[in-house]
Amino acid sequence: MTVLTPLSNKDKIYNPYEIGSPVVCLFIGDSLERGFIIGTFFSQKNSIPDGANKNKRIMEYPGGVKIEIDKELGKMDVLGINNINIKAKEINLEGENVKITGEVEIENLVVKKNTKTMGTTITEGVRVL
Repeated sequence: MTVLTPLSNKDKIYNPYEIGSPVVCLFIGDSLERGFIIGTFFSQKNSIPDGANKNKRIMEYPGGVKIEIDKELGKMDVLGINNINIKAKEINLEGENVKITGEVEIENLVVKKNTKTMGTTITEGVRVL
C-alpha cells in the first residue's frame, strides 16, 4: 500500500508510520492493491502531546526526544537529545546573547575581536601576551 507524503520529488520527507498506528486508507476501485494511506489521527489511545495547541507544534519521539515550536513566542526547544551533530562548511550563530552551559571543547579557536573573562581562566600550554 502506498503512503501519501507531502514531498517526494526533489524535496523529500520520509516519515513512516509505526506498526499499529491508526491510519485512514483510500482504495481506488475494488482492489486492495490500489490503496493509499492518507494519514493518521489522534484518539484516546494515541493522544495529542501535552501542551500542543494551534500556536504550539510538538513532535515527540521514542527515547524522550521532543521538539517544541511555539509560533506565538517565536521559540523552539529541542529536549532529550543525547547528541546533536551539525556538519556544514560554515555554521553561524547570531543573537543578542549566546549562552553555553557546560564544558566546551574547541580544537582551533580564532578570536577576531575583544574577549572578556568574568571568572578564572586556566590555560595549558603556551601563553602569548
